[in-house]
Amino acid sequence: MSVKQDVLKTLELHKGESISGAQLAKELNVSRNAVWKAINALKEAGYPIASVTGKGYQLSQTSHILSRESINALLPKELPIMVEECVSSTNRELMKLAEDGAPNGTVLIAKEQTQGRGHDGHDFYSPKGTGIYLSILIRSEQLLASPRFFTIAAAVATAKAIESTVGKPVDIKWVNDLFMNGKKVCGILTEGAMDMERGDFRYIVVGIGINFCAPKDGFPGDLNQIATGIFSNEKEACDKEIPCIANLLTQFMSLYDCMKNDDYSFTNEYVKRTLVKGATHIDHNGYLHYTDVTGTNKLLRSSRDLTLSK
Repeated sequence: MSVKQDVLKTLELHKGESISGAQLAKELNVSRNAVWKAINALKEAGYPIASVTGKGYQLSQTSHILSRESINALLPKELPIMVEECVSSTNRELMKLAEDGAPNGTVLIAKEQTQGRGHDGHDFYSPKGTGIYLSILIRSEQLLASPRFFTIAAAVATAKAIESTVGKPVDIKWVNDLFMNGKKVCGILTEGAMDMERGDFRYIVVGIGINFCAPKDGFPGDLNQIATGIFSNEKEACDKEIPCIANLLTQFMSLYDCMKNDDYSFTNEYVKRTLVKGATHIDHNGYLHYTDVTGTNKLLRSSRDLTLSK
C-alpha cells in the first residue's frame, strides 16, 4: 500500500480520535513530511480531516467516503478490496482480475455499473449514488461445495445485513432475489470459469446488487412497480452504506468458513426466509424441497421451476 493508503487506514481505525504526525510516522515507518503530504492528498480527495495544533490529525466521525480502508476498519479480518467509481459490471471485471491472478476473497465494489447484469441475462439497473454493487471471488481450491451454495450463502448474508441496517424483514425469492415490503431490493448473480479437463470450476464470482436508496426520479419503466430501495432517499442512507457492506462481507465470509467445515446449517435460515410455500429444506445438491397444496413433495432446481410463492 502507498503512504496515503496506510495513513487513511490508520485514521479509519481511529475515526474521531486525534493522532499526531509523529505517531503516524513512527507506526508507518515513514517521515513526518510523507505523512503531511498524505494528509494533504486525502484532504484534496474530500476526506474531512482536521489538523489540531498540539494534537495531530483527526478523521471526522461524519466521514462516509467509501474506500477499502473504511470497510476493512469494520471487518474482523481484512480482505483484498478494490473500490471503483464506475465499471461495466463488477462480475465481469472481477473475472478479468481472476484471470490475472487476483487472490481468493478479492472483493470489487463499484459506485455505478453501466452494464449491470442479473439472472437469465436480464439487465440490473445500477445508477450512481443509489446502490451497492459488489462481487466476491472464490477460487477453485476453496470451492468445497456446489456453487449454488454460495448463492444461498450470499442471499442469507445479504438479507441479514439489510435487515440489520434498516430494521425491516427481508424475504428471499428462490433462488437469488431479495424482497422487502413485497418489492425487490437485491439481486445475486453467481458466475464462474470452468476447467474443462477437470470438469469443475477454476473459480466463481458472486455478484450482489442492492437497491440501497430509491433514485430521485424513481426506477425506470416497469421497474418502478417491482423494485424499491431499502431507504427512500440518499439522506437517510448516507451513513449506513459502509456498515452495511462490512456487515454483508462479515456474514458471507462467516458462512464461507462454515462451508469449509462442512456446516450447511445456514440453509435453514434461507428456508425460513423463502417466499416458496411449503418449503422444507435444501438438500446436498443445493435444491429447495417443498410440499405443494396437494401434499406432494417437490423440489426446485432453478428459478424457472418456481410456481408457488407465499
